[in-house]
Amino acid sequence: MGGYVDQGAYLNFTGPAVTYNLKNSELLLGMLPSLRFKEDKSSVKNSFVVPTLGAGITYIYKSFAFQVPVYYNPKTASNNGEWKLGVGAGLNLK
Repeated sequence: MGGYVDQGAYLNFTGPAVTYNLKNSELLLGMLPSLRFKEDKSSVKNSFVVPTLGAGITYIYKSFAFQVPVYYNPKTASNNGEWKLGVGAGLNLK
């Protein structure tokens, strides 16, 4: 599943989750192992691709998935640590 958070793209995978099954859909609340793709504009350059772990809600209808993830950006010398809310969409590959 692809997503957008804090001026960067994410490739999300659904990890451990609590699932609620509906008729043709599912609602998941769980962890989201992810790869973050973001250009670092600080004086000390970090990697363009960084593995990270988020949490969020995923709604799956048939084979389409919609997601609202949150990720924590740790404190650095120039920024305070903070949680960032995002959006995502993709396909369910069961």
